[in-house]
Amino acid sequence: MEILRFLLYILKKALVPIALVLVWFYDIRPLTFVDEILSMDLMLKINKMNLPPAIIGAIDVAILTFFITLISDAVNKFFTKPIELTIKLGPSNSNADSVTIKYDPDKEEADQISVKLSGQIYKFYKTIKFIFRGIKVKIYWHPRFLSVTLKDYVSDEMLIVKDMPGAIYFDILNLFSDSDDILDQPIKLYIRANSDKKREGKITAKIEVNSENKFICLCFNGILNSLIKLKIESCKIHIAKES
Repeated sequence: MEILRFLLYILKKALVPIALVLVWFYDIRPLTFVDEILSMDLMLKINKMNLPPAIIGAIDVAILTFFITLISDAVNKFFTKPIELTIKLGPSNSNADSVTIKYDPDKEEADQISVKLSGQIYKFYKTIKFIFRGIKVKIYWHPRFLSVTLKDYVSDEMLIVKDMPGAIYFDILNLFSDSDDILDQPIKLYIRANSDKKREGKITAKIEVNSENKFICLCFNGILNSLIKLKIESCKIHIAKES
């Protein structure tokens, strides 16, 4: 039953293109079925109107979309999202949502903020890992405003961290397993101000399919996000004015 709910959830997110394929390539015609059930001679009336095939096809797609949505909503009423994630960025020593740092090019020690990762996978761990190849957490910022590093985990096999200008990212599913379905993991970020010309900014996060292929991400990011109850708390960064 749980697998059926999962498949219906995915089906709903890709509903329109699937309906188009079923109507135009597999000749599934729900209008004919509805006409037979209701005995309203709809097809006879449509034939008399000489409607072009494209309009009849559009009617079929609309009816098919309606029925799939109806079934999906009925099942999803009892379906909870299989993953819950919270990503909270903020000062390491408080629960505030902002931090003030100084612009000092000669300063050797970087300031710290904390990334608190928490969540739970209720079901479908293996299915989600197989389909999406993981869940990429991407922490990003303005690269000319800040330099950010995550030193503690860069070489850790459990959490392989990659970086690019203005972002670091990793597969958070590596912190879960069949036996460990609950996560509560703090991570330290080291930040430096690159300029004092910009006084305010933020560090935030998002999740993506764990793929470097932009087309795959574009196609599947929406589906992945729909499966996750996600809460992201960004951290505001203020540059202190010189006294």
